Amino acid sequence: MGLEWMGRYRKLVEQLQGFCSRYALQYNREISCGPGVRLSPAQLQILEYLVDHEDQNLKMSQVAKGMDIMQSTFSKCIGRMSEKGLIEKYHTAENRKDVIIRASAAGREAWLHYSLQLYPVYQQFFAALEGLPDPAIDQLADALSYLLPVSSQKEEQKKQLIRIK
Repeated sequence: MGLEWMGRYRKLVEQLQGFCSRYALQYNREISCGPGVRLSPAQLQILEYLVDHEDQNLKMSQVAKGMDIMQSTFSKCIGRMSEKGLIEKYHTAENRKDVIIRASAAGREAWLHYSLQLYPVYQQFFAALEGLPDPAIDQLADALSYLLPVSSQKEEQKKQLIRIK
């Protein structure tokens, strides 16, 4: 079977695959986000999420789940960001076990610096979508969610125990 099954969506799939490949190459590569601050796209996404939800007291586990990041990967990323002073960790008086995280002032400043660099790129992207009506944009966003289960199905399956002899 060739690629004809993709029909009129071939160009879209090709562009998505190219985007994913390029993004995967730089996902953990740190870039400049202001004087003396270097962050990976993964760290920037976490900062963006924290800044976007800064009115909430989100636990680390809630942020990891909300961003669909494995807890172990998320914890390592948070550790690196904490060392850089980009996030702050808190406990509540009622529950000292759960760790609540927030972007620090330095973290918000790094995110602002990066978002100003990103702004022209997104303006081009939005301009390319300008002719699409809102329902079509919503439909495209919803359609992208169908691509996610392919990678996350393994995580959702119940783990089989193998006895050690």
